Amino acid sequence: MAIFSWKNDYRVGDATIDAQHEYLFALANEVVGSQSRAELTNHVMKLYRYVREHFSHEEAVMKQTSYPSYQEHIAMHDQLMAQLTAISDSIGKDQWSVDELQRFMNQWLLGHILEVDTQLAAFLGKTGEPSSPVS
Repeated sequence: MAIFSWKNDYRVGDATIDAQHEYLFALANEVVGSQSRAELTNHVMKLYRYVREHFSHEEAVMKQTSYPSYQEHIAMHDQLMAQLTAISDSIGKDQWSVDELQRFMNQWLLGHILEVDTQLAAFLGKTGEPSSPVS
C-alpha cells in the first residue's frame, strides 16, 4: 500500500511540474517501502538525483520568467537538498528511522508542493509562460 498517494488536489496547474511532482510521490513510496538498507540507499539516491533534476527545472523556469520570489524559492530548495543529504548520510551510518523519512517526505512533498510551488504556478499562470525553459 502506498503511504504517499497523489491526488489531483495537489496539482499546481502546470503540466510539466505536476508530472514531476507525481513521480516524486512514487519515488517517496519506494523510499519508505524499502526492505533493506541497501534497497533504501538505492532508492534515496534515485530520489536525490530526481529531486536535483526537478529543482533545476523549476529554477530555470523561475529565472526565465523573472519570478519575484526566485531567491527565496532557491533557498528552500537548498534547504531541502541539505536535509535529503543529511538523511542519506544517516542511512550510510545506519542512524536512520522510517518515521524520520516519512516525516521529511510528508513535510517536503505536501508542504513545499502545496504552499511554495503553488505560488510559482500561480505566477506562471498570470504571465502565460511555459514551464519548460527555452534554451
